[in-house]
Amino acid sequence: MSCRTHAFAEVAAAASLPKTLSPANPSHLRELIALQAERHGRLRRRLRKALSAFCAASVIAFPFAAVMLVNGWSLPTAVRHFAAAANCDTARTLGLAPARRGEAGYWPWLDHDGTGIACQITQRNTNPAQMR
Repeated sequence: MSCRTHAFAEVAAAASLPKTLSPANPSHLRELIALQAERHGRLRRRLRKALSAFCAASVIAFPFAAVMLVNGWSLPTAVRHFAAAANCDTARTLGLAPARRGEAGYWPWLDHDGTGIACQITQRNTNPAQMR
């Protein structure tokens, strides 16, 4: 068996091709090349999807890992911290408000008066006699 025939037989076996294909027939070679190109395309698409999923997971996981590492918080606390970034109502619902600078739930844009306490409840004067 020549080297060319042996190589063709290996590729044909890997591609699950019928044994009747012969390397001497050019149409069989074209068919073999087309099948190999199709397999290569499927493999590239699968690898691209896997790489995209890995990149997305890394982008999502990196902030949580960084916050957990720097602050020493557990994963649930880090998740609640990021969820509290939306607004003060969410922070209160999660039990993180009011939050001091450095605590879970503190975000600078939630510290409206700049005192270092986010979502601070201010006292409102509800007495109508004193409002005049």
